[in-house]
Amino acid sequence: MKFFEIIVKDQFNKIYYVIATYEDNISINTKTPTNICFLTIKNEDIKPSFDLLFKSKFSGKIYRVI
Repeated sequence: MKFFEIIVKDQFNKIYYVIATYEDNISINTKTPTNICFLTIKNEDIKPSFDLLFKSKFSGKIYRVI
């Protein structure tokens, strides 16, 4: 797995810097939201939904990559 810091927004437009986990075979030029395995936000690993939104089970917030 490869880890990159990315920027996401929640449904209230608050910005967060979080860790995105990608597969090992991803290069820095092809790191797109569709290639994200999961985001780590406040010690919670959140997998993407079919529409590339990330919903936290702990806080109920919905995040999207910007």
